[in-house]
Amino acid sequence: MWKIKALYALESIDEDMLDIVNDCPYVPMYQPLKNNAPEGDMKKTPREKWTTDDKRNSGLDVRAWAAISYALPYNVFGLVQNYISAKEMMDMLTVPFEGTEEVKATQINDLNRRYEHFFAKKGETLTQTFNRFNTLVNDLRRLD
Repeated sequence: MWKIKALYALESIDEDMLDIVNDCPYVPMYQPLKNNAPEGDMKKTPREKWTTDDKRNSGLDVRAWAAISYALPYNVFGLVQNYISAKEMMDMLTVPFEGTEEVKATQINDLNRRYEHFFAKKGETLTQTFNRFNTLVNDLRRLD
């Protein structure tokens, strides 16, 4: 749940921010040329030669890192404060808050079992039953 909320918040800041968070930090690169032919590997573009788009995209990672950092409690921030990109930060937070693939599989199995055996509890109102059912369906959707 935290990840969905974080992604919505990041997208509200800038629509391209999710691409930066999902695809690693943006690093402007160029291809060296010799006699108008590519020569060697791609290299980092020196900062003084960055275009306006390079500066904007590089700044998006910093803004995403800051937005995620500000949203975290201090004790959790201590876990991620040394990461240099928003992607690294999100990846690190995924394991403690969402669990490993095995944990997700167990959660899915548990939710499926609860869904298959769902019924109204004695003394429960229709609204309470609906809310429990809606929460169960949303949890199943979240875990795919």
